[in-house]
Amino acid sequence: MPDKAYREDFLRTVHYEASRAGLDPQMVLGLIQVESGFKKYAVSSVGARGFMQVMPFWVRSIGENDHNLFLLRTNLRYGCTILRHYIDIERGISIAL
Repeated sequence: MPDKAYREDFLRTVHYEASRAGLDPQMVLGLIQVESGFKKYAVSSVGARGFMQVMPFWVRSIGENDHNLFLLRTNLRYGCTILRHYIDIERGISIAL
């Protein structure tokens, strides 16, 4: 992200949304790097959108129809909320070596 102001806003937003969901911001940054390569308008072959590659069905399930998954705060709010949900289902993160 070459634009310093945008990069700082991005990092502040990641920190806020990750902390709000009880997640490590560095883990969220790692997920974004893998899922979208930090591309705001990334769309996967199955339709996942934005930085955190959120599937559109989540908007219908937990949001409102006018939520735009390409907006930074919206994408991070959904992504962190969904990640927290799945971590809670699994009772934490386990790593098999």
